[in-house]
Amino acid sequence: MKRIRRITRRALGEYTESPFMRLYLSRCDQSMITYTGFNCEAFEMLLQLFRPYFLQYTPYSPDGNIRKVISTNGRKRKISAEVCLGLVLAWTRSRGNLFPLQMDFGLTYSPLCLWLRFGIRVVVKILAKHPLARVKLPSRENVALFQRAVAAKYAYLPEVWATADGLNLYFEAAEDNVIQEMFYNGWLHGHFISNSFVFAMDGTICICALNAPGTMHDSTLADYGGVYFKLQKIYEETGGKVVVDSAFKLASNPYVIKSSQTLPAGDRLAILIARDATSLRQSAEWGMRQFQASFPRTKDPIQYELNGERRIILRLIIYLFNFRTRVVGCNQIRSVFLPNLEASWSNARTMFRS
Repeated sequence: MKRIRRITRRALGEYTESPFMRLYLSRCDQSMITYTGFNCEAFEMLLQLFRPYFLQYTPYSPDGNIRKVISTNGRKRKISAEVCLGLVLAWTRSRGNLFPLQMDFGLTYSPLCLWLRFGIRVVVKILAKHPLARVKLPSRENVALFQRAVAAKYAYLPEVWATADGLNLYFEAAEDNVIQEMFYNGWLHGHFISNSFVFAMDGTICICALNAPGTMHDSTLADYGGVYFKLQKIYEETGGKVVVDSAFKLASNPYVIKSSQTLPAGDRLAILIARDATSLRQSAEWGMRQFQASFPRTKDPIQYELNGERRIILRLIIYLFNFRTRVVGCNQIRSVFLPNLEASWSNARTMFRS
C-alpha cells in the first residue's frame, strides 16, 4: 500500500471546492492560459461545444464503451462539464503521473482515469471537423496571403507558403522483439513514433502524417502519408512551394525547396535562395517547439497498446494546437509572419458561430 501512487478519497476535497474550480471561477486569463493553455473566452468557446456531448453520453457501460445516456434516473453525476474539459486540457499541459491532477480536481484515481478517457474522446469528436481546429488544405486566398507574408521577409522566396519537418515522439518499448524493432530508430538510439507536419505561415498545422513506426524516414512517411500528394496539389493550383530540410526528397518535386548547410558555389541567385531557405526553415523548428512546449504530455513516452489510443491522443493534441493558435494566439510563426492576426478575435468568433 505504501507504494501505490494514488491519493485516497479521505485526503481529497470535493471537486466543487477544488483548486481548478477556484481557478475557473477566478476568470483570470493569465492563470487559465498557464494551466490549460486557453484563456477564459477560448475555454468557454470549447465548453459550448463540449457540454452537449458530455450530457448526452456516458462512459459507464457493461462493455466499457461510450454510449448515449438512456435514462436520467439514478444518481446525478458529481463531475461537471467544466471539470471534465479542464481535466483534459490540464492533462495535456502536464507530464508524468496523474496524482497531481487528483489534488487539482478532487477526484480519486479510477474516476479521474475514466472521465479523462471520456473527455479526450469528446474533445476529438467536437473538434475533428470544426473550422478552427481541423487540419485542412488552405484556400487559394490563404496561400496567396502566406506567400506575401514570406516574400515581405525573404525576397528570394516569393512562392513559398509553408515549411515542413518531421517529429519523433518517445515511445514505450514493446515486449515483442519484432514489434520493438519496428519502432527502434538507430539514428536516435531509441524507440519513437514518426510524424510529419506542414506549418502554414499562420502557425497552424495544415497537412500531417501521424503515428508511423520510428524506423520510417521523414521522406518515406511524407510519401506514404500523402503529404507529397497534397503539396503537389497546392503547387498545381497556386504555384506555392514549401521549404524543407535535407530529409525530404527533392528529385521530381518542384514544389519543394531544400535548406542547405553549405551554400552552392557559382550561381548568385541559387546562393541567395539557399540562404533564405535555410533561414526560413527555422520556422518549422518553432512549430515543433510550440507543439511540444504547449502540450508537454507529448514529451512523455507514449504507451504501447493496440487499441488506437495513440492515434486519438495525437489527433487531440493537433486539434487543440490549431484551435489554440487561431483563437488564443501565442504562436511564434504567427506573430513573426502575420502579426496582424495575433490575438485577433473577430475572425475567430465568426468562424466559431459558423
